[in-house]
Amino acid sequence: MRGQVLIEILTAMGLTAILIPSILTLVVLSREGRVEEGQRLAAAALLAESKEAVRSVREANWVHGASDGTYRPKIFGTSWTLEGGIEDIAGFHRSIEIASVERDANGIIVPQGGTPDPSTKKVTYSVWWDTPQPG
Repeated sequence: MRGQVLIEILTAMGLTAILIPSILTLVVLSREGRVEEGQRLAAAALLAESKEAVRSVREANWVHGASDGTYRPKIFGTSWTLEGGIEDIAGFHRSIEIASVERDANGIIVPQGGTPDPSTKKVTYSVWWDTPQPG
């Protein structure tokens, strides 16, 4: 009978030794995940704002920026404009790259070697951050 109690105590201690570090690891990872999720949500909002700015400029016939280059969105009066350079906002970096598009003889977009299409632009949106924010 005493031997059985000793085996049960050792088994319980072994299971505890295995489960406690696993549970602690899950708790730490879930807390870090919340901070990273917050950063991803903030980055997604900045991307959406960038897309809205480019859409607004496009609908205004590219009056405030259509040439190739790197831009950042900016409010000018009551409408969006594109200003040259990369934007830094609260630990995030944001850019909008506009590039010309080329088409082959069949009108299909090609990476190079085609004829420039003045009515089409390639827009690349980027938002990035250097380090995770502390939780």
